[in-house]
Amino acid sequence: MTAAVLTMEPVPPMPTQPIPSFPEIIDLSIGDPADPTPQEFKDGLVAVLSDPRVDHYPDAIGEPVLIEAVADYYNRRFGIELDPATDICVTSGALPALSAALRAAATRQQVCGYAEPSYFGIPYAIRAAGLVPQPIRLEDLSGNDLQLDQVFERFENGSFVLNSPHNPTGVVLAPRELSRIAAAAHAHNVSVAADAVYAELFGTERPESYLGFDPDAVEISSFSKTFRMCGWRCGFVVGQGGWIARLRDLRQNADNGVPLAIQLAAARVLDDMTGVDEFRAEINERRVFLADRLDALGFAVNRAALKAAGTNFLWVGIPSSFQSSAEAGRLLLSAGVNVLAGSIFGSAGEGFLRFSLNFPVTVLDEVARRIAGALDQRIDDDYCCQLSLPSTESRTVILGDDLRQAGPDQALGKTLRAGLAIAGRERSHDDGTH
Repeated sequence: MTAAVLTMEPVPPMPTQPIPSFPEIIDLSIGDPADPTPQEFKDGLVAVLSDPRVDHYPDAIGEPVLIEAVADYYNRRFGIELDPATDICVTSGALPALSAALRAAATRQQVCGYAEPSYFGIPYAIRAAGLVPQPIRLEDLSGNDLQLDQVFERFENGSFVLNSPHNPTGVVLAPRELSRIAAAAHAHNVSVAADAVYAELFGTERPESYLGFDPDAVEISSFSKTFRMCGWRCGFVVGQGGWIARLRDLRQNADNGVPLAIQLAAARVLDDMTGVDEFRAEINERRVFLADRLDALGFAVNRAALKAAGTNFLWVGIPSSFQSSAEAGRLLLSAGVNVLAGSIFGSAGEGFLRFSLNFPVTVLDEVARRIAGALDQRIDDDYCCQLSLPSTESRTVILGDDLRQAGPDQALGKTLRAGLAIAGRERSHDDGTH
């Protein structure tokens, strides 16, 4: 009998999806998105390099073509008419512009107020201007007329730095709030420098210019956030009256200005608002995605304010199992996620973390996975310490009547974390935290 031989065609290997590669540390600490600078800016930069003018000192106050572009932007965006000959000054980004503006304020008192939690550069910029920083609570800016009057009375004949959309919280001050702030500032002769660098990164609440409520103020903006141009150091200050005149004089005589090639290329993207709508939508998608993931892990997310938030950050409360924002930040860093502890932003920031929305959701998904693993491991270790069990990568524990193997990403940690998250939310609701 002849044996039958069964022959089969070789089975081709199944296609595999490439495994995404992530850095050892995913850096969400600083607001410097990985998204590229608009190509239009870079093309414009290349195009002007052959212009012999770019080899020489620029006008320290600003190149006319960029100044005109800023004036057009304010007219289109806010309905505010600025005189290019007197009302605009180009600067090397926003932070040095803030310090220079405060030096030019010519206030009679050296005190300067700002709202905490606050971007940590603001009190340093105030000190660099020779002034004394004094914080208030951010929520004080949303008070009634009497409360605002009491706040600004503290800064009588001095100055105040107003930041909206607000870094780090994302709060966008409504027009009625800006109007009340302007009235209180005028009543006490307080010079207000408005930090508006996140004016184009907003959710459902479209920010207004403070200049529309207080014509005596100055307002500071930058290309860094709107156009992902952090490395190109270009910004501007606008105002009407004596304050901006003094700043322009200071720039003219104490600075060499922004390189001309950068100014010429920046004017093009400001005219066209290149890619701004798309980037804004992307940032908002990232904010909601990460907020949902962190909420499920026990972080305190302000759901009511989430869609209205501005900036390119997410501000969340730490889980109740942590003693401080620094402790929570250290745990995340051990898992390869670098964020800023809320305490860096002043005492009002304790109990919170700031996440920069620097990467697309594929990376933020990895961020959430790492955080979940770190929280599971922490709970497993704490649980085993309570039971005097060895803390190892894999251990035998008793869970109910079952004998199970539990690692950092397995059933024990997830079950305990879910229980602690629920308990933490109940405690937060009871004591009013976060």
